[in-house]
Parts: sequence; structure tokens; C-alpha cells
Amino acid sequence: TDPGSYFGELALLYNAPRAATVEAATADTKLWCIDKNTFNFLVRDGAAIGLQKRIQFLDRVPILRGLTGEERVALCDALQVRTVAANTAVLREGEEGTEFFIIEYGKCEARKAGAVIRTFEASDYFGELALLRSAPRACDVVAVEVTKLLVVGVDTFVRLIGPLKELLEERLAEYGALHVEASQPLR
Repeated sequence: TDPGSYFGELALLYNAPRAATVEAATADTKLWCIDKNTFNFLVRDGAAIGLQKRIQFLDRVPILRGLTGEERVALCDALQVRTVAANTAVLREGEEGTEFFIIEYGKCEARKAGAVIRTFEASDYFGELALLRSAPRACDVVAVEVTKLLVVGVDTFVRLIGPLKELLEERLAEYGALHVEASQPLR
């Protein structure tokens, strides 16, 4: 392994026997180690801190303020993190909508026929229109800088965010430039 690399974590995480033997390649190798209890404490502590930070971030997303604390924790567990490079398409007009997006950091633009119709930044969200209307994506969304997205699949969206449908419907009025026919209402 390279300097700064680590190994042996899987045996500690899963309380399983070691899967391989590691030998020093040179006599001057320096190795740091921690015991199982310390490792488990650090992993649990790190996970708890990460969860708390994510919940604090979600508290700043206006549409999610209507969720209970328990629903926000469930949402955190369901979120997938996706980092996209600048000038990368996140959504394409006409695609089937299967995901809802919240920007943790970065910037995206909604584009219709090449024209920017809306800009999204940290704590903004998009992708709900196609999920609410069971319709194809109404525009392209492109990351204009490196962007970290929190992604929710349609089933989780319906279960956790769907109850906020009235607030989401109000948001649809802001999309006046877009016309999408609903094939089905939100499940």
C-alpha cells in the first residue's frame, strides 16, 4: 500500500477474521495502529457527527422544514451523494424522472432550448416537477461548477417528501416558463 493508506478496517467493521496478510515491503516502514474499541468508537462518532451535519444542512432546505425530525433522519439515511463536474448534465429534457436533487454545494442551471431559466445553489432543489406530475423532465439541468448533490429516488421521494405536496405544488407556479402535462398525479 502507499503512504497514508490503511488496511484491516473490514475485519473490525464486520467482526470477521482478517482476509489477508500484510507484510512490510521495507525495513524502515512505519505503521500506526489502533485497537478495535478505539476504531469502533471513532467510526460511530464520525457517523454520528456526519448525520448531525447532514440534518443541520437539511434544516436549511426550505421545503423540508415541514418534515418531522424522524422523517429528516430517514431522509438522511436514504440520500445518495453525487458529485458532478462543471458543465455536466444532471438532467436532460424528456428523460423519465426517477430522482429528486438537493444541492449541498455548487451551482446548477435549468435550461430550456439553451436559455437559462433558473439558477440553483446550495440548499436549492430540483427534479420534483417530473416526480409530482409523472411526466418527462421539462428542461435540462447542468452543473456550472463542481456540485455536490444529495439525491433521493422516486420511492423515497413519494414516501417522505410526497406529504409536502401542497408546498411543492406552490413551487410549481414558479416554473411558469415550463408546460408539462401530467400523466398521473403523485402516488
